[in-house]
Amino acid sequence: MRLLLACIQGLAWPPMEPPPFLNQCLEQSAAGPLQGFPGQDQAWLMNGVSFWSLLSQAGLQLGVMNLPGLWPAQEINGFMVCRGLVNDAGHPWTHPRDLSHDLGDYVQPRHLPAEAPQWRPPLKDTAFAEAAALARLRYEHFRRLCARRRVDVGAIGWSALAKARRLFNGERERADLMLAQLDAYLARLHQEFQPQALVVAGMVEEGQTGLLAVLAPELVKPVRLPNAAWPGLLPSLMVLAGLSSPTPEHVLADARQSGDLLS
Repeated sequence: MRLLLACIQGLAWPPMEPPPFLNQCLEQSAAGPLQGFPGQDQAWLMNGVSFWSLLSQAGLQLGVMNLPGLWPAQEINGFMVCRGLVNDAGHPWTHPRDLSHDLGDYVQPRHLPAEAPQWRPPLKDTAFAEAAALARLRYEHFRRLCARRRVDVGAIGWSALAKARRLFNGERERADLMLAQLDAYLARLHQEFQPQALVVAGMVEEGQTGLLAVLAPELVKPVRLPNAAWPGLLPSLMVLAGLSSPTPEHVLADARQSGDLLS
């Protein structure tokens, strides 16, 4: 695998006592704060063209699951599974369309109501357990499909950490427990697929700062990155996938291992 991208909602910068694998990534990667995440219509566009279409047109095999801001499923080389709106017959939530039959127990997350933080503990515990179970389900389906299709670029999104933070407000113990679960899944994916580059992107609510970590020992030096903004990250992802970028990029400019890399 050339590139593995993990988008974790609720993962902020700087991380407080990160779990083992994320801590290892931060020590060995180019890392820093990540600003902003555009609305659904703009999140994965480069000059008005779908980021995933650009990778697909270059002949790469893609595996995309549960990313924020991605709907409906796009026709790409490989597979794409979107979150939400699975019953909207006019817009496919999977590509290929018949992939939905192969997902069997794939469950879409339920929206948390505004009063969720005030729920009594038993209801909070149930919602937390549901989010944890869905996170595991995403991991298992993603790992299986990527292995079957031998993808070049894999991308998975998890919203479980953000749900845990919302349910329990400032109670770090529950959020840390959820992050530890995601950390274990990410470590297993990294071990199995041995990507040339691993990118962990944390998406947070407005007014907060997300986390960006780029682990690519042969491509990127372990340095502190300046403030990165989401649109500027996409060109860097293209380069990490082995392609030339159609637009200038600066997110990893100071982290290059050689003078001609990412230029």
